[in-house]
Amino acid sequence: MTTANLKNCDNSTSFSVGAGIKANDNFALELSYLDLGDSDDGIPPVWTITANGFTLTAMGIAPVNDNFSVYANAGMFKWDFEVDEEGTGQIYEKDGSDAIYGVGFEYVQNQQFGLNFELLKTEIDNEDVDNLSVGARFYF
Repeated sequence: MTTANLKNCDNSTSFSVGAGIKANDNFALELSYLDLGDSDDGIPPVWTITANGFTLTAMGIAPVNDNFSVYANAGMFKWDFEVDEEGTGQIYEKDGSDAIYGVGFEYVQNQQFGLNFELLKTEIDNEDVDNLSVGARFYF
């Protein structure tokens, strides 16, 4: 059996929650749960694709000024992938791990709060996946 071609699926809404440690102004480690949402191919019987998992990334940070920085990150994505067919249920399931990498920028409003914009790239079951996100970071 082959999997659904992700290129034929609609875009979905993802979310991520994580924690990290910033060693200094230029380096951080981050562990996150990433849910890429549900996508479907729109062709009866509709296939719905679900993907989620955990990421562990190292982040190189380049501060531009006191409030703004750009960064690049790279690491591993341990994912679970599932395809459900309308009227049938689950028809395919697989898990694996692949490299994940990305770039982003962050605006830090104060010592406790920052806003970021990030593009992550990875593969799931030999299909390219791009994840564009806007987020908030809380610092303790």
